[in-house]
Amino acid sequence: NQVEVANAGTTTSVMGQLNLNQFQVTRANQTTPPLNLRADYNVTYGNSNLMVRAFTLAGNQKGREILQGELTKPMTIPLGNSSDSAAPEQAALKVTVNGLDLADWKPFIGDLAPAGIVNTRLQLLSQQGGKRLDFDLNSEITNLTVISGTNRVTNAGVTVAMRGQAANMDQFNFPDFRLEVTRLNQP
Repeated sequence: NQVEVANAGTTTSVMGQLNLNQFQVTRANQTTPPLNLRADYNVTYGNSNLMVRAFTLAGNQKGREILQGELTKPMTIPLGNSSDSAAPEQAALKVTVNGLDLADWKPFIGDLAPAGIVNTRLQLLSQQGGKRLDFDLNSEITNLTVISGTNRVTNAGVTVAMRGQAANMDQFNFPDFRLEVTRLNQP
């Protein structure tokens, strides 16, 4: 990692890489399969803006890529009143989760959801120099088992689809939202 503080301390930049190799968590005698995670980033904060210049993310488990993220070009996220005219007009961040097996993560989620496969796609589009953020989320959990007390639901599915916008990070609009819960492929 490289950290640079500039302009009398008003601008801070962090550039670097995070590597987690063979990362496992053990809790209550249960251990997750090894996870390899890599993130490369270049971020600057200044003038009430967070400028993400570069970002990539990759995670694999059991020889399969289960996590992927990528920024198409630099993205500005305004965190206050800002008038940065040098902000890029448009950039997209895409994050995908493919085939995440909840059973592998039981040390984190316990017995609440001991089985299920998660697939998620998130796209964040920054426009007008970060003053408008559009997002599109599609997430699906299949073959879900949920346990609550003595109740057990198996062969369930949950689908969430949401699209919306944020203006200046203080006005949010959700024109499309869909939540569907199924059991044995029936709503």
